[in-house]
Amino acid sequence: MSTSTGYVLLLGTDRDAVGEVGTVLQAHGLRVVAAPDAEAGVAHGPAAELVILDRIEGRSDAISLCSRLRMTPGMAQVPILCLAASDDVEERVRFLEPGADDVMARPFDARELEARVDALLARGRRSREETAPVGTSEAPVAVPRLVGVLGPKGGSGTTTIAVNTALALAARGEPRVALVDLDLQWGDVATQLNVSPRHSISDLARDATALAEPSIVESFAERHASGLSVFAAPMRPDESASVGADTSVSSCLRSGTPIA
Repeated sequence: MSTSTGYVLLLGTDRDAVGEVGTVLQAHGLRVVAAPDAEAGVAHGPAAELVILDRIEGRSDAISLCSRLRMTPGMAQVPILCLAASDDVEERVRFLEPGADDVMARPFDARELEARVDALLARGRRSREETAPVGTSEAPVAVPRLVGVLGPKGGSGTTTIAVNTALALAARGEPRVALVDLDLQWGDVATQLNVSPRHSISDLARDATALAEPSIVESFAERHASGLSVFAAPMRPDESASVGADTSVSSCLRSGTPIA
């Protein structure tokens, strides 16, 4: 049972589809508000704890509306979950590029929807708490954003999604976007971006000086023409043993660099 005190905004023009999602969330203890059209969604989005974007018909499709919502004032901290019509990788990428936080394919399992909604609500609350100004005169603190792309079954286009998402963030003007390739055995992010890395995350993991000084971390990244910083996977599979969760990604986060 969820403990959320705000409301979840459901945005979709298909009443049956919106009703299906709303029924699951209300049974989970959430307050649900349905927006009948794109304009109502944009108006109510900043006050919501979470926006779920479902099937859209009319002048604006779901993907363009996702982009519009993300650029709406007050929506920077509001998580967006998009419901895709299928499990097609390209469709998920098209939602992630304009700023969706998660994409879930139809048909869905109610328990999975509840779990993803709970995770996004918790993430949104943490983000708001971390960026809230202390007192009335201090500006919000910029907090690095971590986007993880995981393919548990393998061969699911994980690298392509990660690369496209990072490039989209860089193209959108997000400052200091970095892509960390954590496929320690066969990572090919550098190959897809056509860069020739001089260092890898295994080199970073073995450098105690760099790990102790976040400002040095960026010297281990290769700069892409888009402005993206690329932390390449180990050059050889046998170099992966030196890489741990307490060395590579955490070091990049301490340097203040958003990770895609």
